[in-house]
Amino acid sequence: MKSFLQRRDPWGHGVSLWLIAAIAFLLPLMCWSLRHIELENDVAGWLPKDDPQAKILDWYQNLFPSDDRLLLSWDDCSLTDPRIRAFITELEGVQHLDHREGGSPYISDVKQPADLLTRMLKEGVPVEEGIRRTMGLLLGKGPLCVRFTDTGRLRGDFMQKEVLRLAQEHLGPQATVIQRSLPLPVTDGLSIEDESAWKLHDALEEYVRSVPLYDVQISAPRMHIDVQKTEAFRAALNEAASPDAATDGIATKCVDDTFFVNGAMAAVSVGLNEAGMSDRNAALADIRAAAVSVGILPEQLHMGGRPVAGTALNQAVKHAGWNRNFPVFDLPRRSPILLSVIVTVVLSMIVLKSIRLTLLVQAVSMLCAMAAVSLVPATGGSMNMVLVVMPTLLVVLTTSAAIHLCNYWKNSGISDPDTSVHHAASVAWLPCLLASGTTAIGLGSLVVSSLVPVRDFGIYASIGCGISFFCALYVLPSLMLFWRRQPPKAASMDTRAWRWLGGRLANHGTLVSLACLTATIACGAGLQFFRTETKV
Repeated sequence: MKSFLQRRDPWGHGVSLWLIAAIAFLLPLMCWSLRHIELENDVAGWLPKDDPQAKILDWYQNLFPSDDRLLLSWDDCSLTDPRIRAFITELEGVQHLDHREGGSPYISDVKQPADLLTRMLKEGVPVEEGIRRTMGLLLGKGPLCVRFTDTGRLRGDFMQKEVLRLAQEHLGPQATVIQRSLPLPVTDGLSIEDESAWKLHDALEEYVRSVPLYDVQISAPRMHIDVQKTEAFRAALNEAASPDAATDGIATKCVDDTFFVNGAMAAVSVGLNEAGMSDRNAALADIRAAAVSVGILPEQLHMGGRPVAGTALNQAVKHAGWNRNFPVFDLPRRSPILLSVIVTVVLSMIVLKSIRLTLLVQAVSMLCAMAAVSLVPATGGSMNMVLVVMPTLLVVLTTSAAIHLCNYWKNSGISDPDTSVHHAASVAWLPCLLASGTTAIGLGSLVVSSLVPVRDFGIYASIGCGISFFCALYVLPSLMLFWRRQPPKAASMDTRAWRWLGGRLANHGTLVSLACLTATIACGAGLQFFRTETKV
């Protein structure tokens, strides 16, 4: 009985011709589908609609609807920073009669700490109390201010170095000495008729003038989170004494006080409208451009929020293919996918020892990955952080199966080019079916996951295993029939190393089995220490 590839149509054409013609027809459709692929990494949509937690979130959002907002600040942003008002004007524009002039088409509104303080002042809340209530929302404490005694000031730069040494000892090596100030509020942009704005201006001016003097400021990552470390550092500063105390027998303090200034750090809340939510990349680009226009350096700008997180995840997916932030010679970070392709090609060349077979193997591997990924937009899906690993996985699986078939062809011992290909395909059919089938079943089991990206990965990857089997067992032999070559003679193939390894494994089968069983048990026992963590 003839195999599938040996069958011919009534006109005498082989099945391989029709397969290649079908692939040539489908390739433009695949490319068209790939052009419409979308990235979606909204963590809020990872849970299915029928999940209890997702239902609670949906219920909450229906009761308290909210637009997409992001939190924005920069390194030296403070409550009275004049750039805040200029930045808001760049984003919101100027309201003239019943329409807005200028501004970004992606921004609905911008909230600043002064808005909250103005409302509280109208209710009779003092500005100091208003600032205290706003702490943790749009205001922060900023760096730690250290005020020296007269003895400490006499020590000059040595005292500053001592403070920095203690800071790095308690807060970490990233602790630094900085120079920031809470500037007096400016009147630029204030309307004469806006009585509440002038009232806030006067209150803030009085508040800034009441800030105690200090000699040095210390900033360190997480200093407001690791409170115990910060308090230990402050205690060490309070115990700092002059070196002369050891000889005089009188302890002379060098640090008079340490304190934080409420409002030394500030942030603004930016809301996106429908246009901004549909095109987050353009909205974030407008925000960055507005920040630069008011004198904020790009490296000093910090943004957070769901729009920023989703865009960053999408960029991470794109950077897996090509990241222009790294030089071309740094290929592991420039393009991990391209690096994996290069490694696969090199290893295929080493194993197959044939440019022809290497090109054919890589062609069917890429075809499999393209076909599987093109199904994602064709079925209404989108790529995410989990699904992005599917192409690399399918390339590896298809390459493995294709090399398997090529080795059967090389060792067929049949001189006829066509017969040797048919023989290799028939011999490799069952092993490849078992390998692809079991892999597809394992990946398909992920559909029971409650996380949508994991479930999508299981569905598309299991379908990809079927495509991989088809490409390796039918497309590759069809290409080999059109690019004909005789299998190499047995005498020309040096397999001594493999025969030696195979003989060793066969002669020590029991020992090898015990070693593998022991390794399996050890790995299984180690799973109890396995921990997962997701930070967005």
